[in-house]
Amino acid sequence: MSDSRKSEADEESGGVPVHETDKNEAIEKVIKQEDIEEIVKRVVKSLLEESKKSVKKEVKEELKKEYEESIRDRTGFLSKKIDKLQGTVNSLHEKIASQQTDIRELTEKNSKLTVKANTAFRMADFNKQHSRKNNVKILNWKEPEKTPRRTDNANEKTKGENLRQELIKILKEKVKVSVEPQEILAIHRIPGKKDHPRPVIVKFVNTETKVKVMRQRKALKKTFTVVDDVTKHNMSLITKLSNDRKLNLARAYYFNGHVYGVTEDERRHRYDIDILDDDEELDAE
Repeated sequence: MSDSRKSEADEESGGVPVHETDKNEAIEKVIKQEDIEEIVKRVVKSLLEESKKSVKKEVKEELKKEYEESIRDRTGFLSKKIDKLQGTVNSLHEKIASQQTDIRELTEKNSKLTVKANTAFRMADFNKQHSRKNNVKILNWKEPEKTPRRTDNANEKTKGENLRQELIKILKEKVKVSVEPQEILAIHRIPGKKDHPRPVIVKFVNTETKVKVMRQRKALKKTFTVVDDVTKHNMSLITKLSNDRKLNLARAYYFNGHVYGVTEDERRHRYDIDILDDDEELDAE
C-alpha cells in the first residue's frame, strides 16, 4: 500500500492504525450462518402462523356465509311450505265448518224423521192390535196325533180336525157357553214351537162374543189356555215389564188395546211400546 492510501485509511479510522487483531474481532462479530437460518426459520414460522390464522378466518367467514345463505334458503323454503300448509288447513277448516253445518241439518232432519217414524210405528202397531180386538189365541190345544203339520195360516180346517165345530162343542160342554158357528169369522192354527201343539187364532164376529169366552178362561185351563191375541211388540212390552226389576211390578198384562203394569201396592200404570229398545223391537219382529 502506498503511503498516500495508508494515510487515507488512517484518516477514515480516526487516525488510528488498523491492526490484524481488530480484523479478527470484527469477523467474530459478523452474524453466523446458523443464526441467519434460525432467524429465517422464525420469520417463516411467524409468517406461516399468520397465514394459517388468516386462512382460518377466511374459511370460517366463508363457511359462516354459506351456512347463513343455506339457512336463509331453507327458511324461505320452509316458510313457503308453511304458507301452503296453512292454506290447506284453512281450506280444511272451511270444509269442516261446512260439513258440521250439514251434520247439524241432517241431525235435525233425522230427529224429525225419528219422531215421525216412532209415530208411524205406534200407529201401525195400534191399528194392527185394533184389528185383533175381537181375536183370542188358544194355547196348548192338542192336535190329533196323525194330523199333518201345515203352515197355511188361512186354512181353518186341517186333516183330522174341524176347529170351528170342536171349539163350539168344548165351550158348550165345559163352560156352558153357547156360540153359534156364524159368530166365528175365522179359526186356524199358526206356526208354533217344535213338538208343541200349534196355537189357534179365533176371530169372533164381535167383542161381546169374545168377552163371553174370555170370562171362562180359568174354567177352560184344564182343556187349553185362552189369551188375548196381542201383537209381537205388545208381547215384547209385557215381557220387558215383567222382567224389569227397576220397575218393581207385580204383574203386567194386556187389556182393551193397551198394556198395563201393576205395582205391589196395586197401582196400575199404562205403558207404551216407545220404551222398547231397538233390539227388543227387532226381536219382536
